[in-house]
Amino acid sequence: MVAAVFLPVSEPTSTLATIEQNTLIQQEGWSFIVFAVLAVISAYRSYRSGRRPWAPIVWGLLAVAYAIYMGTDKGLRTLYPVGPNGTPDTSGAGTVAAVGIAVYLAGASGLVMALGGRLMRQSPLSGAQATARCPDCAETILAAARVCKHCGAHLTAPTLSGDAL
Repeated sequence: MVAAVFLPVSEPTSTLATIEQNTLIQQEGWSFIVFAVLAVISAYRSYRSGRRPWAPIVWGLLAVAYAIYMGTDKGLRTLYPVGPNGTPDTSGAGTVAAVGIAVYLAGASGLVMALGGRLMRQSPLSGAQATARCPDCAETILAAARVCKHCGAHLTAPTLSGDAL
């Protein structure tokens, strides 16, 4: 998504034409960087805490929605002739340029971010696992253990003390 903000928002109408201030970062594209950073931070925090995250899905869907908005807003892609003093002459009708690669890449990146967040919600928690104390030796073991790795006691679910650490 960060790469998308440096790509063109509008495609020139002819091969010789160039468009000034055409990158996504010049057209309110900082929000895509914010979406990406917030998704990464929330995914990392969820991984560290062992929770299943919603935030990367939300940030990804917001990025997709904003990319759709930017792609359908003709005001961002309307080109006007430049007057003699270098300013656009907006008194006449402008030409609407085609949507550039930046909008497509930002939207696709938001979709990948949302799908990655969905996969994180479906995957087993790898950060923190539930623990309990062995009733014989009081050592910390996994809650799903059937035999204590410290003292060798055979455990059943009702005999475990449910002290999660």
